[in-house]
Amino acid sequence: MVIRFFTSCHGLSIAYPYVIVQALLKDEGIRYVERFRPRAVWIEPNVHKFFAEYNLPDYPSWFINEYAQTVKVLSKVFERLGVEEVFYTIPDVPCDYPGRESLYPFNVERTLHYIKLFKQKYVNDIPATPVAVVQGKKDVISTVINAYLKNKDLYDEFELIAVGPTCATRNAVKLAKLVLSFDRVTARPYHVFGPSLAAIKRVVGKVKMMYSFDNSSYYFHNGRKIKNRCERAQALKAYLQKLESLGVEVKA
Repeated sequence: MVIRFFTSCHGLSIAYPYVIVQALLKDEGIRYVERFRPRAVWIEPNVHKFFAEYNLPDYPSWFINEYAQTVKVLSKVFERLGVEEVFYTIPDVPCDYPGRESLYPFNVERTLHYIKLFKQKYVNDIPATPVAVVQGKKDVISTVINAYLKNKDLYDEFELIAVGPTCATRNAVKLAKLVLSFDRVTARPYHVFGPSLAAIKRVVGKVKMMYSFDNSSYYFHNGRKIKNRCERAQALKAYLQKLESLGVEVKA
């Protein structure tokens, strides 16, 4: 089963074909791509910093246009460097980080707002594949499925979509059930943000439309958090071996 695994290029000192570049760390991202020439790059809007570290209810007013312009510039740079595929996340608003639960359904409404805004204002000028995120409430499967079905016409205009409220959950059973439920209703290939290895194990061989996923859980390796670039490389290699043991072909 071929599912692409993306990982952050920041702090990574070895070549890897599918990497994530954070928009606010674009210079480091460019340096990585220049050195290692990955096959695919995914540009993301620093969701963790704004919503986990700063606990903001929404993106700062200055960020959206700046992010769009950054993605436009990076897309052209990466294309020139020979990257085969460039993706970018249309900004979404999560409510699954601790202390944000009450932001549902505001987070769904704002995510839909940004999807429509990018579609109207930015998508046509950015030479990369936009990814529209389906948001919902943590561990409540119906909220994600309903958000997709109620806005299916909008989501189906995109080549690739993503399942949002997945990276902060500790419930591998519910997460796997969400992915399997979404797989049955979606008309588009999709990405899953941050699923645990336990959840991946439960869906391998059962999903048909899952295109890719990302995860940073391997930053904790051999019972402790990795401390340097060397340990990061070792941890990544060990994580990829675990995925391959599950039958996930990550380097297709």
